[in-house]
Amino acid sequence: MSSEPIEFTYREDPALLAAAMTSWSRAEATERSPLKSALLWLAISLVFGAALGFGAAFLDIQNAGAVLMALGIGFLAGLVVWMVTHRMQVRKLIAMGIDTANDRGEISMRFDDEGVHVRSGLGTSLTKWAAYAAVFAIPGGTVLRAGSTVLPFPDSALPEDLTPDMFRDRLNTWMDAA
Repeated sequence: MSSEPIEFTYREDPALLAAAMTSWSRAEATERSPLKSALLWLAISLVFGAALGFGAAFLDIQNAGAVLMALGIGFLAGLVVWMVTHRMQVRKLIAMGIDTANDRGEISMRFDDEGVHVRSGLGTSLTKWAAYAAVFAIPGGTVLRAGSTVLPFPDSALPEDLTPDMFRDRLNTWMDAA
């Protein structure tokens, strides 16, 4: 495939970086629909509830309803603790990414048949298209994902003759050809 390269420069926007870093679980990023996710959680809940019910019946617990409620409340409390801990860790991870934004300075991007070329105050790199798994939109930008690494590009940095949808289409074309 031969097509014109895309080139632009920008400075990293902390809000866009944070949005990209928390976008990995979105349906566009994982190719899992919200309906499938809801059905998965419903199935897990039903299995969990059935296991608790059968366990209470098997153990011949006199007050099975109270035991089930206590187990459910304990499960929910554990889930809340996990969610709070997870959010705190994600915030720390985002802060680490944002801390290096000043060191990176202006970032120069070039996308071509060969791959993604990045030049910043921290160095230069070329990543082949085969490394990338997904391209998707976030508010105000585009995310290119390689494994757990996300590269956010602000829509405002794109060349004037290139819309965000056209940009994502070109990236997908290069990825598909790899």
